[in-house]
Amino acid sequence: IADSNAILVYLARRYAPDLALIANGGLHDASRAQEIVEAGADIVAFGKSALANPDLPDRIGTVRELAPFDTALLGPIADIKAQELAL
Repeated sequence: IADSNAILVYLARRYAPDLALIANGGLHDASRAQEIVEAGADIVAFGKSALANPDLPDRIGTVRELAPFDTALLGPIADIKAQELAL
């Protein structure tokens, strides 16, 4: 197994064979997720890809390219001033 994520899945499966294995991190497209499932993961979790693509299941199902993650998605949505927090 050449991929470090697949190696982690392999080790987790080896040392905890009866537990459900959820893989996440670095799974930015359907082919990567499929590789991890084939390596032994039961479930894959998409974080940034899901935030960037609210229609992620449809995009994966129709084999459409995923939109890249934009860090601005994590920016503040409110500008709270110090005087607003004073009790």
